[in-house]
Amino acid sequence: MDESNNIHQAVEGLSNAQVADILFNCLKDILFSPDSARIEYERLPKAFKQLGEGLDYLLQCVNENRCFVTQLSQGNLDALPPSIENPISAPAKELQGSLRHLAWQTKQIARGDYSQRVDFMGGFSEGFNSMVSQLAERTSKLEDARSDAERRNKELSQIQDLFLVVMNNSPDYLVVLDLETNGEYLMNDIAKTLKETNPALPHAVRKELFAHSQTYRTVNSRWDLSVSVPDLNNPSCMVEFHFNILTYPMLWGMRQAMVHIISDHTDEVEKERALMFDANTDPLTNLFNRRYATEKLDSWLQQDIQFCITLIDIDHLKYCNDSFGHEKGDTYLHNVGKFLSTYLEDSVLCRMGGDEFLLMTKNISVPYQDEQLEALRSRFTKEGIEGSSLVEALPFPQSFSFGTSEHLPHSGITSSALLKEADVRMYRYKSQFKPPLGSTINYRETRLS
Repeated sequence: MDESNNIHQAVEGLSNAQVADILFNCLKDILFSPDSARIEYERLPKAFKQLGEGLDYLLQCVNENRCFVTQLSQGNLDALPPSIENPISAPAKELQGSLRHLAWQTKQIARGDYSQRVDFMGGFSEGFNSMVSQLAERTSKLEDARSDAERRNKELSQIQDLFLVVMNNSPDYLVVLDLETNGEYLMNDIAKTLKETNPALPHAVRKELFAHSQTYRTVNSRWDLSVSVPDLNNPSCMVEFHFNILTYPMLWGMRQAMVHIISDHTDEVEKERALMFDANTDPLTNLFNRRYATEKLDSWLQQDIQFCITLIDIDHLKYCNDSFGHEKGDTYLHNVGKFLSTYLEDSVLCRMGGDEFLLMTKNISVPYQDEQLEALRSRFTKEGIEGSSLVEALPFPQSFSFGTSEHLPHSGITSSALLKEADVRMYRYKSQFKPPLGSTINYRETRLS
C-alpha cells in the first residue's frame, strides 16, 4: 500500500514534515477518493493522533454527506438525512427541504393551483415562476375554450333535439340523397311511412329528384313536381300527385348530397282545379263558359295565329221552353252540346249563354269548317227526330244555325270584330235555313190550358 493509504507505516523515527506530508495525502484522499481513504490514527505518533482522529471524523462526515447527496441526485427526496452531529450536511439538508417543498408545489400546480411561486432558488425560481404563470394563462384559455365548447355542444344538442322534433313532426317529407348515387342518407318519419305504405310513389318521386339534382347541383331551387302512380285500391287506375319541392346542396360527411323538402300540394291543386273548372265551366252543359271563351280568344289573338270561330245559335229553343217546359229546353241544350263535342278533338267549344255556343278551331279554313258543321247539323236534325245515344228525341225539328269568321296572322282584327262578323253570318244563315215548325206549333200557353 502507498503512503497515503497506510498511515500505520508511520513510525516515531519520521520527522514532523514527513508525518505532515502523510496526513496531507490522507486529506486529499478524503476529498477526492473518500471510498478508498483509510485513516489509522491510532498508529500515528502521539503528537498527531488528535489530528488523525479529526481527519477520520471528517472522512465519516464526508462519506455520510456524499451518500445522502447521491440519493438526492437520484430523486430520492425522502432519503434519511445525516445525523445532526454532521456539521457539513446542513446545506444538503436545506436542499432536501427545498426540493421536497418544490415537489409539493409541483403537485399543487398539477392539481390546478397556479398561485405557487418559488423564491429560494435564484435563476431557477424566475424560470419556474414564469412557467407557472404561462401555465395559468394557458389553462385559463383552455378553460374558457372548454366552457365555450361545452356551451356549443349543449346548443348543438338542443338544436339536434329541435331538428328531430321539427323533422319528425313536419307535414313535409324530408329526404337527403347522395348526389352521385341517389343513395339515401336520411328520411324523416313521414317519408319512411310513405315508403312502407305506398312504395311506388316515393320511387317515382326519387327518380325525378335525382334528375333534377343533376341539373341544379350547386344551387338552391324551388320547383313543382307532378307524378302519376297506380291507385293502391285499384292498380289499373292512375292517381296524380302534386308536390312543391325545396332542394339545396350540402356536404354529408365527405360526400356531396342534396336535401329535398317535399310538400304535398295535391289537395290544393285539386281544389284549385275544381275552382278553375267552376269558374270556366257552364254548369248546365259542362262545356266551357263565356269567361273561358273570352280568355282563349284573347290568348289566340296575342299569339297571332290562324284560327276560325263559329257562333252557333240553337233554333226554336224558346219554342221548346214555352211548349214543353224548361226541363225539355235543358235537354235540348244538352243534345246540342254533346253533339257538337264530337267535332274535332282539338277544337274549343263554349256555351256563351242562353241558346248561343262558340266553336274555336286552329288551322281550319272557313269553307272547311262550314262544310263540316253543315254535315254535323244534318245528322243532328235527323237524330233529333229519331233519337240516338247522343241525342234525345224531341217533338219538333232540332237544329242550329251558325256563322264563321277567320283570323289570319298580321291581320290586326280584334275579338269584337271577329265575333260581330260571325254573328252577322250566323243570323244570315238562320234567316235562310232555320227549319219551320209546321202547323203543329204548341205554344206554352195552349199546353198549360
